Amino acid sequence: MTTRPVRVRRHLLRTALAACGALAAWTPLAGAQGALAQGAPEQGAPAPGITAQAAYEHVQAERARAELRWRARDTAGIAMLEALQRYLQRPDIRDLANGYPFLANRRTNIALDLARATQLRGNRVVAARWLSTALSDPLFGDPAFVSRDSLLQPLLGDSAVARAIDGARRRETRRLGRTLRSSSFDVDDRVAALSLVWSEVRHSYPDLDRGAIPVWDSLYRATIPRVRDAASPWLAWRELQRFVARVEDGHTNVYPPDSLVARHWVRPPIVTRRIDGRVVVTDVPSASLRALGVTVGAVVDSIDGEAVEPYVARVIAPFESASTPQDLAVRAYGYAMLRGPVDRPVVLSLTAPDGARRRVVVPRTRPTDVVAGAVVRDTIFPDGIGYLRVDDFGADSIPRLLRAAVRRLAGARALVVDVRNNGGGNTSAGFPILQALAERPFPLSTQWVLASSGFWRVRGFNGVPMHLPSGMVAPDSTTRIRGPVALLIGPATFSAAEDFAVAWRSIGRGPLIGEATGGSTGQPYSFDLPGGGSARVRTKHDAAPDGTEFDGIGVRPDVEVRRTLAGVRAGRDEVLDEARRRLGGGTR
Repeated sequence: MTTRPVRVRRHLLRTALAACGALAAWTPLAGAQGALAQGAPEQGAPAPGITAQAAYEHVQAERARAELRWRARDTAGIAMLEALQRYLQRPDIRDLANGYPFLANRRTNIALDLARATQLRGNRVVAARWLSTALSDPLFGDPAFVSRDSLLQPLLGDSAVARAIDGARRRETRRLGRTLRSSSFDVDDRVAALSLVWSEVRHSYPDLDRGAIPVWDSLYRATIPRVRDAASPWLAWRELQRFVARVEDGHTNVYPPDSLVARHWVRPPIVTRRIDGRVVVTDVPSASLRALGVTVGAVVDSIDGEAVEPYVARVIAPFESASTPQDLAVRAYGYAMLRGPVDRPVVLSLTAPDGARRRVVVPRTRPTDVVAGAVVRDTIFPDGIGYLRVDDFGADSIPRLLRAAVRRLAGARALVVDVRNNGGGNTSAGFPILQALAERPFPLSTQWVLASSGFWRVRGFNGVPMHLPSGMVAPDSTTRIRGPVALLIGPATFSAAEDFAVAWRSIGRGPLIGEATGGSTGQPYSFDLPGGGSARVRTKHDAAPDGTEFDGIGVRPDVEVRRTLAGVRAGRDEVLDEARRRLGGGTR
C-alpha cells in the first residue's frame, strides 16, 4: 500500500531545555540523590540540596518496595507507606510539591496504596478512610477506576466513600468542561467537533512541531466544508476520522457514537494479517464461520468484488489513525478491513490452503459460537521451556493473573514471553513479569510533554518540551525467574506493551525477537465531542532510558523474524520457534 502523501509531523523537537530557568519548577532537576539515600529525617529543617525530582524518585522507589510487602500482607509495607505520607507532609517537601505536580500526586497515590493495603489486611474502616482521603484530593482525576479495582470495590458501600466519589465526579466534570454534548450532529455540532479536535491536537500533541502547525491549520480549514456538507451524520464522522488520521498516531483518534458504529461499522470475528504481501486469515474463532468456508491459511483476494489492495487503499486506510507503516498495516488489513454496515454481508473471494478458490458471503453480525481465548496463557513445553502469552495489559485482573503465572513458570529452565498481540493498557500491569526478571531496580521510558498552556505561550515557551520523571521499579525478591528468557514482539505490540518491551531491554536478560512494534506509547487525553462521540489526543512523547527513539518508529527487535504464509498453513510459528531454538529447546 502506498504511503499517505501528507505527513503532519516528522519528527522531533530534540532540544534539551530542561535547564531553562523559567521551567525550573516543572522540569526534573539534577542532584541531591545522596541526601535521600543517606536517610533524610521525616521532620525538621529542610535537607540542603533536595530537589523535587529527587524527592519524587525517593517516594516512587519506596512505594515499589512497600508494595511487595503489603501485597504479601506484611504490616511493614503499611508502615512504610505511612512513613512516606509523613515525609510528603514535611514543610520543605510540600514546598517542592507546590511547584511540581508529579510529586504532589504521590500523596493521592500513597493514600490509595494504604486503602488497598489495609483492605487486604481486613481493616475495612481504615481502608475506607484512606480511600476517602484520596478521592477528596483536588488533584484526584476520574474516580471511575475505583469500581474496577478489585481491592477497592468492597469499599464502595461506605457512605463517606460514596460522598467522596460524588465530589470527585463533580470536580472532573468541571475540569473537562463537558458542556458541548448533543446528539443531532447537525452543522453546528460538526464544525464544533472539528474545531475542538483541531485545537486539542494543535496545543497538546507532542510531535506537532512548529513547522507542522501551518500544515495542520490549513488542513483544518480545508476540512470544514467536507464535514459541514457531508450527506449524513455518519459520513460527517468519517470526514472527522480522515482529518485525524493525517496526524499519523495510533493514540490520536475520533470515535463516533456507539449507535452509529453499531449500524455502520461492524465486522465479523475473522482475524486477518498481511503476510508475505498477501492478506491471510490467521484465526477463525467460530465454528459457524468455518462452516461457511473461512479457514486459517486462506488468502483474501477480493472484498465485495474489488481486489483487496485497492479496496483497502480506498475504503479503509485513509480513515485509520496509525503511528507507523507497520501499525497502519495491522489496523487496515486486520482490525478494520472487514468492517461495514451491519445489514450488508461482506463478500469475500478466498484462496484456500489447498489452492481452491471460493466465494464466501459472511454476515457482519457476531455469531453466537465465538470462542475467545484467555488474555493470559501459560504452559511449559516438553523440553522444559516455559511460554507466557499476554494479550492485554488493560484489565484490572492482569497483574493478579501474571503473578500466578510467574509462580507457575518459575521452575521452567527457560521462558518465552509473547506480547505480539498485546495492544496495551496499563504500563504497570506487566510489572510482575519484569520484577521477577530484574536483579536490580530498572528504569522506565523517558518522557516529555509540551509546555503549551497560555501561561507558557505568553512567555515565548510554546512547544518547549517539559521533561517528566520516569521513575524506577524495584525487583521482586520473593519470586525469581533465573533461566534464560526471550520476548516476542510485533506490529500489534502497542502502547503499554511497548513500555513493557522498553523496560525488558533495560533489564538486559534476553533478546527481543520478531518485528518492530507499533510505535506509540500514548498517555492520550480523551474528551467528549458534540454529537455523542469522543476523541483522544496523545499528549506525551516517550523514548528509551538510553535516549533511543521509538515513538513514530517502533521498538526494534534484536532478532528479526517474520511469520510466513507457508508457516501459517502448516501450523508453524516461526517467531516462537526461533526463540525456543535460541533458548536451547526444540520446536513444535
